[in-house]
Amino acid sequence: MSEGIAEFGFACRDGVTRLVHLYQRDPLRVLFPAPADGDPTLAVTLTTSGGLVAGDRLDISIRLGTGAAAHVTA
Repeated sequence: MSEGIAEFGFACRDGVTRLVHLYQRDPLRVLFPAPADGDPTLAVTLTTSGGLVAGDRLDISIRLGTGAAAHVTA
């Protein structure tokens, strides 16, 4: 049984959304590819274990501060 955790948060600083908090525990990971010009900050969640089976748990917590914008996907 796997128990993955991903906690991440964004804040708006100087008009730009920035990552301000990140905690990850296997098998859960978050990648931050560079967004296209004009697109919001991008976060992609994934598992490094190759998949999920019965009993696996994933806890994902995302915080978005006032004025921040992000696109989060799996």
